[in-house]
Amino acid sequence: MGVDVIVVQPQPLNNSIQATGTILANEEVEIRPEITGKIEKINFKEGDKIKKGAIACYD
Repeated sequence: MGVDVIVVQPQPLNNSIQATGTILANEEVEIRPEITGKIEKINFKEGDKIKKGAIACYD
């Protein structure tokens, strides 16, 4: 009866999961104007963080 021998070596672990599903945000924000008008320029892209008091849009 034979015995298998393997040399153990450290290796990085793949710490990821592949799955199919739906991702839902835990927070939402609804932006409504205080006045009516037409937005001419938006100073941010989707996903950008905007600091309090920053000008996000121009009319």
